[in-house]
Amino acid sequence: MTLPTINSTVLESLRRPIEDLTPRLWQCDMDELFFLNSIGGTNGAKGKFQFGMPSFDYIEWRNIGDRPTTTTLTANLGQPTTDGDDAYGDPVYSANLAITVANSKIFTPGMVLELVRSDTQAPEYVHVNSINHSTGVLTVVRGWRGTPVYSYVSTQKITMLTSLGEECAAPEYLQPLGFGTPYRNYFQIMTYGIEDTMRRQKLGNNNFYDYDVYEEELLRLVGGSKNGRTYTGLIPKILERTALYGIPSPAGPNGDASMGGLNSFAINQLTTAIWDLDYFRDNVIEFLYEQGTDISKLQMICSNRIASLISKWGEGVYVSQRQDSRVGIKIESIVTQHGEIKPIVHRQLRPNEVYLYVPDEIGMLEGWPLQSGDLPQETLLCEKKQIHGCFTMAVACPGHHMRIRITGNGLPAWVPDLNPAPADTTVAADEHGVVAA
Repeated sequence: MTLPTINSTVLESLRRPIEDLTPRLWQCDMDELFFLNSIGGTNGAKGKFQFGMPSFDYIEWRNIGDRPTTTTLTANLGQPTTDGDDAYGDPVYSANLAITVANSKIFTPGMVLELVRSDTQAPEYVHVNSINHSTGVLTVVRGWRGTPVYSYVSTQKITMLTSLGEECAAPEYLQPLGFGTPYRNYFQIMTYGIEDTMRRQKLGNNNFYDYDVYEEELLRLVGGSKNGRTYTGLIPKILERTALYGIPSPAGPNGDASMGGLNSFAINQLTTAIWDLDYFRDNVIEFLYEQGTDISKLQMICSNRIASLISKWGEGVYVSQRQDSRVGIKIESIVTQHGEIKPIVHRQLRPNEVYLYVPDEIGMLEGWPLQSGDLPQETLLCEKKQIHGCFTMAVACPGHHMRIRITGNGLPAWVPDLNPAPADTTVAADEHGVVAA
């Protein structure tokens, strides 16, 4: 019997080991890779999220969130007129007792809710008697315990204040909130080829001159160090920018899917011409705090131009130490009511941009790590290698993160995104969850 033959070149290629190139990514200038490094690297999403994989093209994950305490009205609510007083001497109302809300499942009968006027901050308390979850209608007692009553427009916030139970009464059962609509992102393949010839291999490494094509191209593509110099590769830069700006897209006929970056999710977007310390603390940080963001974990990256503007915030501020030989101020941290925030200069950000994000709620995931392998050789005079990896991105709690675009202030005119990528799924406005662990 004649045994089948195997092409020796193909067999040799199968025997050659795969080289893991991931460690080389972190030998570059961290100013170029700060965001990816802060969220745990190329596989930092493991342990932060619970993933499902309905397809080989994408992954899905869900938020396991805290139970919200706030929702909004979805219909205008009128101001009732009194029908007299109860036994406690408090006014009684029989009209405008039906309140329609966006998420009735977060409440139960027996709860006392708070409506606060936006102009005067005067509160009205209402007691929930019953709930129709199919319609989102609460039947309530208006002006509970004598609080004044007002009219409200839809989108008015309504917040849980307290909960009253009756002795020996059956409990009110909480409605399961579920996980909400799953988030989705696509796996993106990155691949590059390196070709070297026998002439360059033999003559370049034979004391004529020190030149290894493969190693030189690895330095340019992946990064590393040589002769005391640090090289920032092309691939780390691409990964960094993709993690921020990538646009999600399913695979086409050729399998060329693309992953969405942080900005493709429904994070907060702010464009402002005002950029000073008071605005940052009172409008930006306070807004994120109210959204449920853990400010102590907040990371801030900004362009060099924005960092220069932040440094000017310190001009004219009293400084306890003075040196006549020095001029200028560098702001290393910004003190807010909720903690200090350190602005980090990021070389790859656009001149007008600032990002505020919580690293614990963001992560990249490897389909497979960045690696190098030999391709089958058609001739012994030419060696071919392929650099490749597969990655995607996961984001939880988009409302905890923010992208700020600064206009004016001597910066170039801001050009809006031509085709901003919408999130695959959105989260309810009152969902302030934590990452599934």
